[in-house]
Amino acid sequence: MLFVLVLYSQRFVSSEAGALRFGTALLPMVGVSGMLVAIVRLTLSSDELQRRVLIYASAIAFGTTLFITMALGCLEDAGVSRLSWTLIWPIGILSWGVALAVLKRWYR
Repeated sequence: MLFVLVLYSQRFVSSEAGALRFGTALLPMVGVSGMLVAIVRLTLSSDELQRRVLIYASAIAFGTTLFITMALGCLEDAGVSRLSWTLIWPIGILSWGVALAVLKRWYR
């Protein structure tokens, strides 16, 4: 849902001017901040092992997202078409989900 809102706001921003343009551009940040609050609440309400798994998954996802982003940047320099920066968020969430699933299985 958030990704759809980001794509919609990008199309709307290009057709507007002034303060409405900036407000519309920042509209997806409402959903992003809600997700951040949910992740922090999940981490704080977890027991020690769950917290450890969540933090490890976050660290792995951060590194994976950096690696993929750098690889895409290098491919851009090599002539591959430029990708949207809005792809970084889904890449990060996907890497976090995969790391979380693997670590939960590991600590079973």
